[in-house]
Amino acid sequence: MAAIDKREGPCGTKSKKQLGKYCVAGGPGNISCKNNSTVQGISMHGFPKTEGTLRNLWIKFVQRHRPNWQPSPYSTLCSAHFEVHFYLQRPDITVNQLDTDNSFQTKKMLDRKIAYPTIDTVQPEREVHNISDREHRKILLHRRFVDQPENTNQAVQFLPEGLYTMEEEAEENDYGNDEELNRATQNTISVPPNVKCQDEPKFIVFYSTLLSLFSLFCFRCKKDKPTVKMLRNGTMVTVTQYCDACQAKSFTWRSQPFVFGRYPVGNILLSFAVLMAGASISKVLLVFKHMGLAAYTPRSFFYHQSRFLIPTILMYWESYRDSLIDSLKNVGETVWCSDGRFDSMGHSAKYIHHVLHNHP
Repeated sequence: MAAIDKREGPCGTKSKKQLGKYCVAGGPGNISCKNNSTVQGISMHGFPKTEGTLRNLWIKFVQRHRPNWQPSPYSTLCSAHFEVHFYLQRPDITVNQLDTDNSFQTKKMLDRKIAYPTIDTVQPEREVHNISDREHRKILLHRRFVDQPENTNQAVQFLPEGLYTMEEEAEENDYGNDEELNRATQNTISVPPNVKCQDEPKFIVFYSTLLSLFSLFCFRCKKDKPTVKMLRNGTMVTVTQYCDACQAKSFTWRSQPFVFGRYPVGNILLSFAVLMAGASISKVLLVFKHMGLAAYTPRSFFYHQSRFLIPTILMYWESYRDSLIDSLKNVGETVWCSDGRFDSMGHSAKYIHHVLHNHP
């Protein structure tokens, strides 16, 4: 979907196509709603996917001014057509919460389970005169310094600040609505038996959740509130329970298995993933730092690279090359074509690089 922005040039009206979604609602006098996803303060909402009463209410609202209209998979309505009570408040983390005051900022998003459009925001177009770019900039500058809008009894096209933030982030980036996101991300995990550790799914676990789990009771004598101690080894955490009631040997749990007898497998897999992706270890560790994820140092990455990763890659390449040579030894009555490359001009072709193709 696209919105059209008309600009006046020296040769007349010129249309500039902008990417984004536009509102399909109409209004009195065969005038369409001008709002789109590029308008500040406006968020776009897609039609409900499932057939039912709620979807019919959305369609009938548009058909009031556009008879026989039917929605497409990309049809959207702007936030100006929904009443305020159709929005939900939800707490979202703010920068201040990263300090010590634990403050929250409330954001509102459309309750798609019950929300349906009711407001006609389109007003008859007024005759306007073309203005120069300089005058247009003056008007925009003047609007920027206006503190309070004028009072009006007409339906407005902008919702109060904060009503559109969450839905705008989801709709404008084509991430789909909340129902689709939940269906796509909340899947039942099923892992077949004897699956290798590198193939099983991994998760991000918070410190508080681990502490609350291991502080419930002693895993040996089932007494309440044991002492819990956590040690970090790169991306792995080791949790140890100490119970004063049973005086038994401490219970130890590790978040990852070991490879080669001493190395956490998550550390090796992280180094392998960074190397295979061609990423920068410093940038990856910076992402981990900003998110608060436990990780190792760059020195550990280069140790894994020289000790495990590069030798494994070379061993695999040599094995793969030998298998190709063995398969070619059994090929007979074929035609070979060669293409020489990477030869220095004026020098011997003894060390030229040949690319061979087999034509049976």
